[in-house]
Amino acid sequence: MAGYEVFHSFYSEEDALAMQKLLSEKGITCKVEKSKQLADKIFIGDAAEPSLHLKMRVPDFTRAHEILDKEIRENISSLESDYYLYDFSNDELMEVIKKPDEWSAQDFVIAQKILADRGNNLSQKEVDTLKSERYRELKAPEKEGVWWIILGYFLAIFFGPAGLFFGIFLTTARKMLPDGNKVMLYEDKIRLHGKVIAAISAAIIILAIFGEIALFWAFFWL
Repeated sequence: MAGYEVFHSFYSEEDALAMQKLLSEKGITCKVEKSKQLADKIFIGDAAEPSLHLKMRVPDFTRAHEILDKEIRENISSLESDYYLYDFSNDELMEVIKKPDEWSAQDFVIAQKILADRGNNLSQKEVDTLKSERYRELKAPEKEGVWWIILGYFLAIFFGPAGLFFGIFLTTARKMLPDGNKVMLYEDKIRLHGKVIAAISAAIIILAIFGEIALFWAFFWL
């Protein structure tokens, strides 16, 4: 499915198909894919990870979020009185709003409603500001500890192929943001170490290959 990225993941096929139906009716082309392997069910269990992924083109992500938010707001009056977010403190509800990527779109909207009912109404500008701050946090490249880098050099020197894979990962790994865009996972310094680790690994692999060839020819001519 070239050009499509994961917009949302589900445990329930019913939930996945319901969202697909809603978005399709609004003109967004999206598809549901299953990714769980049989081994997952045998060794880990059905609830290990979401097994269904709703995919769509990245340019549709923002509009899809807007459609879902509108749908939730229009139906929020039917919310059950024992919904679990009602047990959250105001600080915990603010965490939901500050980190919408860690919660469902429904929880994000409901958290705002509960706070408003408690007299802590957030303006749309405040919500947008919190979203922007969270986006900047997610966009920022990650850092790794010195031992992680030392492990990379150890693998490069003693386990060439593993070191090569490790170095390439540090150099090229990306993460997806809520709007569907991808950015580099690690900061420039870490990526530089990744390039060096990959180069050392490649050099050692090449030397090992030539060493094997030299030993073969030496044995052949003796």
